[in-house]
Amino acid sequence: MGTRCKDPSSKHLSSFSPTDPSWPAFVRILPILHFSYHDVWLYLREFGVSYCGIYDEGYTSIGWEGNTFRNPKLKRTAPDGGVVYKPAYLLDDSDDERCSRE
Repeated sequence: MGTRCKDPSSKHLSSFSPTDPSWPAFVRILPILHFSYHDVWLYLREFGVSYCGIYDEGYTSIGWEGNTFRNPKLKRTAPDGGVVYKPAYLLDDSDDERCSRE
């Protein structure tokens, strides 16, 4: 799973964690639990791992349709005056990863 320590409700998890009581009982393996936001992007780009294309359109945290928006920290003005967004991997401060979520 792609769960990381900075994700909401994940601070109590370890790399091998049992599922929550409402799920069937099994052990979850969380290989990137201790990766930072930038560690994830470094890995994906270094090894050419495919990822959801909307991350290249200014989205940095994807939830469901009603709470997922482009990250305003990636917003820029294009030369023609229009609005453009940098890709997620160019986010400067990882603390801003979820600032676009409601």
